Amino acid sequence: MKLITLALLATLTTLHAAPAPAQTAERWQAAAVQKYPALKEAGSPLNKQFLAVIAAKRASEPGFFKQPDWPMRAADMAQEEVLAADAAAEAAMKKRVMEKELEAQEKARAEELRKRAMTAAQKDQAEIDRMDAEEVAQWETQKAKWVFDRLMIGDSEDVVMRKLNLSKLVTARVSPKARVELSSRYRWVIGERKFNMDFEMKEGLVAITFASLSEKTTELGTLVREDWEKLRVGAIERFGPPTRSIPYPTTKTLRRGGMTETDVWDRPVAPVALGVSEEDSMCNPILRIGEPPRAGGKAPAKAAK
Repeated sequence: MKLITLALLATLTTLHAAPAPAQTAERWQAAAVQKYPALKEAGSPLNKQFLAVIAAKRASEPGFFKQPDWPMRAADMAQEEVLAADAAAEAAMKKRVMEKELEAQEKARAEELRKRAMTAAQKDQAEIDRMDAEEVAQWETQKAKWVFDRLMIGDSEDVVMRKLNLSKLVTARVSPKARVELSSRYRWVIGERKFNMDFEMKEGLVAITFASLSEKTTELGTLVREDWEKLRVGAIERFGPPTRSIPYPTTKTLRRGGMTETDVWDRPVAPVALGVSEEDSMCNPILRIGEPPRAGGKAPAKAAK
């Protein structure tokens, strides 16, 4: 109220060489405030518009202020402009809502026409896709428990297959409808190297093992090492740097009849171990996710520098 009074008195002083008695303007001002209580609230839409009207009239129509009732007239103008702005905003909002409703209706009609034009097989596939999308969305909520791609320890064989059939990371070795064991179905392709996936199941998924084809132990430093390097790069991309590492084994340090671990990732959901397995003078790199192998393995003796 004080701010408005000062603004009005300043305007009167500027515009009138011989101003009317201050109480006359004050009476009109008091009447305007009584009529529009929001006028005295600094920062209110009406208060801002009232000051804007005064500024505009001062610039374009100085004679507006010659009559002592100008505060009421300015307040009436401000109120009309605020109401007009509110009405315009409401109309715009209703228009946007209506446009969205019409857009939704149009999409619904187009979808209905699309469904009517679909064959029975296409409708079945659309329903499968819808169910897949819902299932994937549910899996996404459990991301903290994933051990590889969307797989989790404890998944049933059916769930493992559904997840991997939708995976963009692994490749199917056979048709989804083929009657083969789970461990004959999928592989992880890294570059040009192929690593078949073996699944250890109890009451659910316990562990996943990735392995390339075995080579003669004489190839430990060549073909086997190349596969091991590819598998290690893939593991680091998925799990980050290993927790512990030792150098790649030589023919002297390679454990016979078991797995020589070269890298270990201590992960809360499931430990990960990479190494080289040897059996009957044949060896290949192995990446295992889950509980340690039943036959045990050679733990890294010293972290690599």
